[in-house]
Amino acid sequence: MALLFGCALGEGGYAGFCLGGLWGFHAGAAAAASVLLVVARLSFQLCELQRKEVVDCFVRAKATSEAALAAVTLYQAAVFPLTSKG
Repeated sequence: MALLFGCALGEGGYAGFCLGGLWGFHAGAAAAASVLLVVARLSFQLCELQRKEVVDCFVRAKATSEAALAAVTLYQAAVFPLTSKG
């Protein structure tokens, strides 16, 4: 991550220097850092949303499996009642 950040600053600084001298160098480096930080923030937010979706999916799957198990158990109790002959 540090290498990516350093490369982005260097690229932005070089592009800014070519366009506007020393002031452009600083502006380009700042713009590159800002864009990189925004992209990193969006990436972390998307990962968090994906993690929440996976957890919710597992919770729904567990609830569905428990409901199916309860239904099978009720069916078994209704169809095959426990009797002294059974």
